[in-house]
Amino acid sequence: MAKTAKKLTAKGTFKTKKAKFEVQVPVFEFTEDDVEIIYCPSLDLSGYGRTLKEAERSFEIVLGEFLDYTTTKGTLIKELKSLGWKTKAHNASIKGPELSALLVSNELLRGIVNAQKDFRVTQRPIHLSIAA
Repeated sequence: MAKTAKKLTAKGTFKTKKAKFEVQVPVFEFTEDDVEIIYCPSLDLSGYGRTLKEAERSFEIVLGEFLDYTTTKGTLIKELKSLGWKTKAHNASIKGPELSALLVSNELLRGIVNAQKDFRVTQRPIHLSIAA
């Protein structure tokens, strides 16, 4: 059974050699087999730990590595588009997919929701701003 709780959002600034990112993405938080898991369906990334704090730190590392790797390889936009993100050429912004679209396309997310696990999620829009 899903329950809405305080807004749980991964948020921060990440710098790579090629870009600076301001990230705010919704995440699902749940416990499975005594492990805290944070999962971001819009990026298909997760972090985990024995505590929520460990899971949050793990997710921050995974997100930072994803951004660093894809910017270094020049594949960030291509990867985001493959995950359902849309670009707006007039202001160079990128917007993540709606939760309803993710429920259709993302089997893992459907499994989390359909298993009726207790989870928390924010309903905030997803934005990723890229500043060179």
